[in-house]
Amino acid sequence: MTSRETPALVYAALSQNAEFRVRFADQVFRNYFGNGPLTPKNAEARWLARASEIDRAIVGESARWGDFRREPPYTRDAEWIAEQNRLRMEYFPQRTDIVVAQLREVGMYPSIDPPGLEVPNGFVEAGFELLFSTPLGKTHFTLDGSDPRLEGGAVSASSQLDTGEPIRLAETTRVRARALHQGEWSALNDTLIRVGPEPALRISEIMYHPAEPAAGSPFEADDLEFLEFQNTGAIPLELDGFVLDSGITFSFAGALVQQLAPGEHVVVVRNATAFAEVYGLDGVRLAGEYSGRLSNSGEELVLRRGTEEIILNFTYDDSWYPMTDGPGLSLVIEAAVIEDPNALPKRWGERTSWRPSRRPGGSPGSTDNAPPRAPNGRATSTRTTAST
Repeated sequence: MTSRETPALVYAALSQNAEFRVRFADQVFRNYFGNGPLTPKNAEARWLARASEIDRAIVGESARWGDFRREPPYTRDAEWIAEQNRLRMEYFPQRTDIVVAQLREVGMYPSIDPPGLEVPNGFVEAGFELLFSTPLGKTHFTLDGSDPRLEGGAVSASSQLDTGEPIRLAETTRVRARALHQGEWSALNDTLIRVGPEPALRISEIMYHPAEPAAGSPFEADDLEFLEFQNTGAIPLELDGFVLDSGITFSFAGALVQQLAPGEHVVVVRNATAFAEVYGLDGVRLAGEYSGRLSNSGEELVLRRGTEEIILNFTYDDSWYPMTDGPGLSLVIEAAVIEDPNALPKRWGERTSWRPSRRPGGSPGSTDNAPPRAPNGRATSTRTTAST
């Protein structure tokens, strides 16, 4: 029985409404399938990011309780790490499917799946042929951004019925599709298919866990975090409109750097004062400071152009190369990846696409083969804009 003193009462009442159940199912599909935030990989990454924030505090918390609860006492290295491993190995991999099954059982998610769309990552060329795959029922879709299902359950007049023939797309198009079987609608597959040349801005270096500064420094290790971007295209690239909006946030709108020449780099940092003190600014194109911190254990990074176009969406992992997790090296994208015009964005989420930097501190704003540091710890003044 739902208590009248909790917000659950509102949900219980809304769940009796058919239209609410449809909209609820749409959100379930958006979040629990594809690359949604509640899929196993993304849920795990978000948990690890939060866990890393309190990692050292767990030591103090366990010491605070001592052997009050039991002897021997609970510790970070035993119970806390064991619980993290249990979540990663057992809980997250199966939890998504369990929740979806539970929602289906209580009528909050349809018994039929939405149509699948065979769309590559990133942008497609004009004339791309779209095909649907529908496990059960018929596919109704629109290309004008409207819902193929009208409120009440009727088929919209602007909806088209999939005949199995490919649909040619000449421009960026929002495709919205549902399956209909024996009067039951599936959740909505809402997909933006981007047509045209892909923006050539890529993340080329990540300093997510810098080494501790020298004794007496007024800065913390996290102050030396940075992300480096590179224009991998053959023409100048306008940066206005590009944003980072996951893990850390940054908008290039109004940033200190607004255009990149082909092959040129730009850097965004956590603390501009600390960055300038340690690295110097000779030859570095510094766009500004981002909000938030890069997780030491790895997290999702999302680069967008505007609100719709996802350029990169990947998760880096501290387990890829332990020497980048505190000893002072950065993650650098492999030259073969950054120089390949056909490299798919998904490659940014693969360990083999990255390597540790060749020198401590990385090489923000320049090739990783740049000259060594000066004795005072600053970068030398000789910098290039060659590919990382």
